[in-house]
Amino acid sequence: MKGFQVRTFIKGQVIFREDEAGEVAFVLTEGKVEIASRVEGRKKVLAVLEPVNVLGEMALVQEGGKRTATATCLEDCRLVGVTRESFQKFLEQSPPFISALVNVLVQRLRAATKLALRAANPVQSLLLNIHFLHRNGQTAIPLDDLCATMGCFLMQDPGELERKLAELAAEGWISIAGEAGKRTVSVADAGRLARFDNSCRASVGGRE
Repeated sequence: MKGFQVRTFIKGQVIFREDEAGEVAFVLTEGKVEIASRVEGRKKVLAVLEPVNVLGEMALVQEGGKRTATATCLEDCRLVGVTRESFQKFLEQSPPFISALVNVLVQRLRAATKLALRAANPVQSLLLNIHFLHRNGQTAIPLDDLCATMGCFLMQDPGELERKLAELAAEGWISIAGEAGKRTVSVADAGRLARFDNSCRASVGGRE
């Protein structure tokens, strides 16, 4: 697609580093990429991405933001780079309905990100992001993807987040279904989760 650059990386090459300014998002079409962060001075692997997957996507919607992790190729990779400028031009050339829809989703994502960053703990952040996905039509959220993504976002071990999800399921917040590797998370009590979300938003608003 015009304006989207196809790039190749060799095994061991760094795509982007933690704390760098983020200006480009990538779509992984071939190969494997390790997402890792430094936690208390030590490297912690947060996820291993395989095609088709997206990394560095916040660069498209969060101006001036820094990378929260380092992306390294575990094997030769092929990626499509999408700059914020190209993304905006693509939206401008799209039908008005598509542009409006994406802009609404971007605004919601920014709000959800801001709220999750201010959450008191990882459990609150998990609930807020599950609610965001649920509100936007994703009723069956892949558990492994959720843990990997939130692990990067919160600098938490995905295995620990998985255990927290199991606790939330036992408390009736969410439901977990499916076999290992194909499990999904869904909202068990939408009303309860909506009230929790509203309470968090009111709390954040009171601190601004």
